[in-house]
Amino acid sequence: MGVNTVVKRLSKLDEAFLKGTTAVFNCSGLGAAELVGDKKIFPTRGQVVVICDPRIQSVVTEWKQESSTYIIPRPHSKAHEVILGGFYQHHVATPHTLISETQDIIDRTSRLCPELLHHKSIDDLQLLRVVAAVRPSREGGARIEKEITPEAAFFITMVSEDWDT
Repeated sequence: MGVNTVVKRLSKLDEAFLKGTTAVFNCSGLGAAELVGDKKIFPTRGQVVVICDPRIQSVVTEWKQESSTYIIPRPHSKAHEVILGGFYQHHVATPHTLISETQDIIDRTSRLCPELLHHKSIDDLQLLRVVAAVRPSREGGARIEKEITPEAAFFITMVSEDWDT
């Protein structure tokens, strides 16, 4: 549609305003802490387990103050994937998967949905992968601002909100 997109690493936000720039969307996530000096940004780590189980057809969730447990089938995946979760750990930035957390996720989801085991043991689950990731969170939620600058018609800063609230 005629939009020219430029992707590049910046050391300061002013570098995004090239000659002729109409708009800049700053979606720098965790990088916003350094790029624009947003002290409210912090990492949140999550971990999930992905299994194969064509019999699981419904989403099941249990949200508590201390944990969130969920079972989410991916109905159009060729491997009959089911996502078991999870962990939301504020101020934790390690991207590594942890065996103790994998076991905890399996224990919680199996209690919540006994049909996961189909009268088998936990060892019989068809484990496809375990994934951990770090995403941006922000004290106070999302920050969305519009600013007019001499270099560009406008730019928008958007920092991800804390998904746990």
